Amino acid sequence: MRRVATWKTPSLIPVLNSPTNSSHARDLTRCLNRHRQGSRHTPRRADARRHRRLGRPWSWQVQNRLGPFLWLFGLWSALWALWAQVFPWNEEAYTPLTVLTVPLDPEYGPWFIYALAIYYLAVKLMHPRPLWLQFGIGAVVSLPVAFGLVTIDNFAWERTLTHFIIFQFGVYGHRTIAAIADCASVAMLVLVGGAFVVSFGILIALGGAITSPAWLPLTAWGMSTGIIASALIARYLPWLRLDWFGRHTLPIYLLHRPASASCSRSGRWTIPPRCSPSGCRPWCRSPFCPMSLQSRFPPADRTELPTRACVSRLLRDCRMGQCHMDPRAPGHPRRPT
Repeated sequence: MRRVATWKTPSLIPVLNSPTNSSHARDLTRCLNRHRQGSRHTPRRADARRHRRLGRPWSWQVQNRLGPFLWLFGLWSALWALWAQVFPWNEEAYTPLTVLTVPLDPEYGPWFIYALAIYYLAVKLMHPRPLWLQFGIGAVVSLPVAFGLVTIDNFAWERTLTHFIIFQFGVYGHRTIAAIADCASVAMLVLVGGAFVVSFGILIALGGAITSPAWLPLTAWGMSTGIIASALIARYLPWLRLDWFGRHTLPIYLLHRPASASCSRSGRWTIPPRCSPSGCRPWCRSPFCPMSLQSRFPPADRTELPTRACVSRLLRDCRMGQCHMDPRAPGHPRRPT
């Protein structure tokens, strides 16, 4: 018992000062278990558990990681195609063949769920390699697309390749995120958040392109600001329960696309085919026009122009008062003959 008495654990003192019998032995075992459980959730142990999950066999990976993502992606794509068949605004873009070809063209489905499965598969394959090699491969895959050096016509594949290195940071950057959250303070939030807002305003005022390398530190500051704010809210305002709110509002986020598309399509027929600047609807002149781009460009024409080109043309026509949103309206320049 002399060796045990050298431990600096306050919960063991009453047990060590008591006579040795079976009940006190059980108390000692219980105290040791509590002491062992208290030091279990450290960043190093969390990283070790994460790496053990990546090192598990492929059967476990398919059942617990890849399988749920792929099943949810296929189910949602099928429901999306079935949803499109119900409404009269469906054209040749959504057909039963779309569900079969959506793994090759995930733009019509929830591409981000499909991207998570691809990311996890890539990280699992590269797990035995050195960490510098993994991030080097991620940089080669993501940065040329993010900086516009490589152009991808498909929106979903472009975003999937761009965000791959961010997923790697999420897998291996647990210690960094935990360190930022532990050091979170109001002064740190003001400093980092202020630097993010000022830098963002300067970059926009100078006309910096979205593909500029200056967005890399700006993104890091923005993510750090979000981590610090979340840690402060969880520390000082735990009654808000933002984690519970996020878990229970995720279905609302997943349903916003069919709901917004249905509203925009149902309201497309009530908008006049052509309006003057004086009689134009207020939302037509707003840069945050609630009408979906799909109402301006049907799905068949959506791949002809990049997203930014569609936005620029929509805002230009709205400023000129030509808010004929329906491509089949008389006088529309893209009306099919």
